[in-house]
Amino acid sequence: MEPVPQALISPIRLVLSFAVDVAPSDVHPPSVRFCIMKTTGASLYTLRERLIHEKEVPIRSVRHVKRIGQHACICDAERTYAMIDVGTLEMIPAMPSSQNEGTIVPPRIAVVCENEFVVCTWLGTNAMGVFLTGTGDPVRGVLEWNQYPDAICIDFPYIAALLPNRSIEIHNLDSLQLAQVIYPPELSSVFLEPRLLAGSLGFLTPSSHRIERLGVVSVPVIPPPPRDAEAQDNANGLEPKGSGLTPPPTPSKPSTEGSQEDPRPTLHSRSGIIVIGTNGIQALVPTTLVTQAEALLKDNRMEDLLAMVDQTRRRISSNTSGVEDDTVRHD
Repeated sequence: MEPVPQALISPIRLVLSFAVDVAPSDVHPPSVRFCIMKTTGASLYTLRERLIHEKEVPIRSVRHVKRIGQHACICDAERTYAMIDVGTLEMIPAMPSSQNEGTIVPPRIAVVCENEFVVCTWLGTNAMGVFLTGTGDPVRGVLEWNQYPDAICIDFPYIAALLPNRSIEIHNLDSLQLAQVIYPPELSSVFLEPRLLAGSLGFLTPSSHRIERLGVVSVPVIPPPPRDAEAQDNANGLEPKGSGLTPPPTPSKPSTEGSQEDPRPTLHSRSGIIVIGTNGIQALVPTTLVTQAEALLKDNRMEDLLAMVDQTRRRISSNTSGVEDDTVRHD
């Protein structure tokens, strides 16, 4: 969509939080729908060639909100999660963010898919992730963490949680089993004050893990000119010319002693999760099925390989979103 001139958008004041509708736009020209939570209430907007105000929602002091389609999940001033039907403005209370009296924790909400959210609640000794529909009905089951997450995000079919000890736990949304734990690098400044950020369509990040076993091989197509003729041209001070069929050779770049250039092209992998710190950004890149299969074959773990293939086949057959899924683990 084209940039909207700032002069066409009036300032919106007293904003506490806002949430962009992560559902794909099905109108043309494309639009962006979002809701803004203010001290005086909530407002629904649509951004096209200009900003359009849709309606007001009579709810105040919302601390956190996520929206997908006609449903939004909020945490109100009482730190209680609730579901809102954007069309009818019906609000359904769900559960508190902390079920331990005297303990206050910040709300954590993430959109799982259409008409489904996950919220975090503190139990006193551990945290629990509860999956709720847009009408407040529990689905899937529950997740458990030993600590209350600092952030959660979805990279389907996985959910990642950043814990206070700076580790990232990744669970499978289908089995709710722990798939991987990523510990912060010792010398990485990104993990000084990290937080998670996820994109609904993902990010393209430079990655070489898919071509680490590839090498450049030179294959001559046209034989080079005889050395005697080339030496005679150089002695006569003639510039090298093309034959009429091929262009003249490209001058080589001056080489710097000790420098090594990687001839392999830079590829980009999709990453649905990036870790933002005070001094940098890192991406969690999904490991491909081929890479995992090679690792299992190298370790002669045939049973694990067959189980992974069977699990992938079932997941692909049940995937009706049309989005290719080759994610199993993250590097």
